Amino acid sequence: VLVVGDSVTFGHGVPSSDAYPSQLERGINSWTDPVGERSSTVVINGGVSGYNVAQTSAALTEKLIKLQP
Repeated sequence: VLVVGDSVTFGHGVPSSDAYPSQLERGINSWTDPVGERSSTVVINGGVSGYNVAQTSAALTEKLIKLQP
């Protein structure tokens, strides 16, 4: 999962483990399926402090191309 955004996504002012993308990854990976298997989802924090909507859109395109999902 790639999360893009501004300083809120980046987690400005908090430890990276407290930024919401990290919390999302922990939450998803705490789920178990009906047979008891846990998820191994990776959440990438693509947030950048100070980005506006246009910059975030450009970053999303650039990061997706590099990641080749």
